[in-house]
Amino acid sequence: MFVILVGCAGAAEPAAGPPMIAQASSEDQTCTRDSECVLVADCCGCARQGRQHAVHRDRVQALTEASRTECSALSCTVADSEHVSCRASQAACRGGRCVPAVN
Repeated sequence: MFVILVGCAGAAEPAAGPPMIAQASSEDQTCTRDSECVLVADCCGCARQGRQHAVHRDRVQALTEASRTECSALSCTVADSEHVSCRASQAACRGGRCVPAVN
């Protein structure tokens, strides 16, 4: 069995952490309770000058798959982001929308 991995050094997914998405619509973020929401990273993620978003858990797989091409075309800076969303450790439903829960 042979496995070939192809990737772009500028947009490699982190080994651990939230899934990566290019962008989310308001429909992707609609919720009624906190348990429906999960954190996702933008194409770069917090370890590479990006940020976190929150989306409905049922949308994560489709968003991740739809973002592969766009995210692989980006080049990210290898440095921790100071964006406020990167301080969130979970997502919450606020006003019917999933958001990073930042204290």
